[in-house]
Amino acid sequence: MVGTGSPSVSTAVDMALKHASERDLFISLKSENTSPVGISADAFTRICEHIFTGEPAVKIGKLSQTAYTRFDRNADGILDENEFHDCFSTWIQPTLNSRKCLLIVDVQNDFITGTLALKDSPAKQDAAEVVPVINRILADHRAAFHTVVYTQDWHPADHCSFVQNVKRLNVDVSSKVQPHDCKPFDIVVIRDDDNSLFEQALFPAHCVQNSFGAEFHPDLKVVPDAVFIRKGVDSNVDSFSAFKDNRAKSQTELDRVLSSMGVTDVYCCGLATDYCVGPSLRVHLAYYFATNLPTCTL
Repeated sequence: MVGTGSPSVSTAVDMALKHASERDLFISLKSENTSPVGISADAFTRICEHIFTGEPAVKIGKLSQTAYTRFDRNADGILDENEFHDCFSTWIQPTLNSRKCLLIVDVQNDFITGTLALKDSPAKQDAAEVVPVINRILADHRAAFHTVVYTQDWHPADHCSFVQNVKRLNVDVSSKVQPHDCKPFDIVVIRDDDNSLFEQALFPAHCVQNSFGAEFHPDLKVVPDAVFIRKGVDSNVDSFSAFKDNRAKSQTELDRVLSSMGVTDVYCCGLATDYCVGPSLRVHLAYYFATNLPTCTL
């Protein structure tokens, strides 16, 4: 898509974007304004037109408006130099220099053929169907990803999510389900050491550390130089997300690893959307990674 400014300014913007030069880009866009102190919304739209060449104009317009509003902190209709610096360092530059991660969530035996197999759930889905799709992504598009991360549920035998361990939990009297009549997939209310209450879903024992059920499906392709993240290792708290436990008491190493690698875009796939993939996606967004969901989740 071609910008609407003069050819000389358009060329300057192209050059500034090509070399990711914050100062040059600010000067080039400011020269289009009647204001001497910053960048107007119209001029900012030209940045988006150059970055997202080929995208529909309506989509670019909405994206531009959303981003401009976010970075125009004092809402004066102009991005001053400090506001533009924040915009450039946290949005423009990462977009121009994106680094992609493929996050493969919990493709483990217990979720495919074991104690929590999806085919035994109400949806009756065969979780093994994701394996060839993920393998094809790795075979055809590995070079597109700066890194590949595999996550595993990795529970100790006394984990709080296992229904057989419910009697060791401090189930509150307010819980509709009490330890003597618990069954898999019930939810109990737990009173924590700090006297706070939280809900805990109960499952059959699954993905116990060093067990066959915790291993990756034997047909899943595991690439060299991958990163491996294990979660749910604390006996007293569950952990659906690949980033942190369900009560936000502790984090895995994933955020630190992705940040240290400069990852800007996370493509997430695996098992299962409602339990571990979905929560991982929501935390991605909270950590300001761009998040994508290939069609290989169940």
